[in-house]
Order: sequence, then structure tokens, then C-alpha cells
Amino acid sequence: MIKLNIQSEALEKREQAKSAQSEKETKTTLQAKLAELSREELEEKFQDLQNKYLYLLADFENYKRNVEKERSQMIEQGKELVLKDVFKILELMDRALASARERNIDPAVLEGLELVRKEINRILEKYNVERIPSVGEKFNPEFHEAIGVQESAEVESGTIIYEHEPGFVREGKVLQPARVVVAK
Repeated sequence: MIKLNIQSEALEKREQAKSAQSEKETKTTLQAKLAELSREELEEKFQDLQNKYLYLLADFENYKRNVEKERSQMIEQGKELVLKDVFKILELMDRALASARERNIDPAVLEGLELVRKEINRILEKYNVERIPSVGEKFNPEFHEAIGVQESAEVESGTIIYEHEPGFVREGKVLQPARVVVAK
């Protein structure tokens, strides 16, 4: 057992000596190569390395800018997803209010529902969300989705006569088109 330990220690010392010798040889080789290079070659190498550094620095700046742009886009997409859920809640709140008015529900309950609706609208305003005008407006496929066509002698053809579901726009981008019925 002692013999094995002594042998392994001896092997380790030999490996370390070889490694140290290899490092010395590498250092000596590099120093010799540097000595061989002329001043012009060194300046050329320096310029080459400096250019590579500048390209890498520019690439890294572009990378940082792209990451920040992607991050901002992901945040905006997240906001839009949440806002789309809020639209559904607002639509249900509008239906609940209409039903409550038809059935002459307790005024305190009606007032509570209206307060909730106002708060939802305040949140939408906070995020620059606007409702897309529909009833009485000309049908515009960029903002409206036709779910039906109905004969009407009262309004011009192509005019929206009923809004089934409200539409919303945020900073020029349609988040949800208004689902409408158009006069024929």
C-alpha cells in the first residue's frame, strides 16, 4: 500500500515537471516568434485585433439593442393579452347592466355594477385603449367584422345597424374588431 502511494506521488511529480517544462517551452516559443516579428507586422497585427474588437463591440451593441426591442415587444404583447381578457369582462358587465335595468334590480346593485364598469373603463383609458365606433358608421373591414347583413330602408347600404360585440383599438392597432351587423 505504501509502495503504491510512493509510486503515485512520483508519477504526479513527473507529470508536474513535464507540465512546467511544456509551459516554459511554450513561453520561449512565443517570445521567439514575437522577436521575429518586425515593427510593421506588429502594427498590422495590432490594427487587425483592434478592428476585430471594434466589430465585436458593434455587434454586442446591436445585440443589446435587439434584446431590448424584443423585451419591449413581449411586454406589449403581454399587455394586449390581458386587455383582451378585460374586453370580455367589460362585455359581460354591459350585458349584466342591460339585464339589471330591464328587470328593475335593486338600485344599489345597479349602482355597484356601474361603478365596476366605470373602473374597467378607467383601466382601458390608462392603457390608451379606445372603443371603435360602430352603430351608424360606415362598415370598415380594418375595424369591423361583419357577422350578418340585414335589410334596412332606414339607413344607407353598408352602414352598421347593430353592434354584437364592441371593438377596441390601442395606439392605432386593432386589438379586437367590432362584431357588427351591416345594412344591405
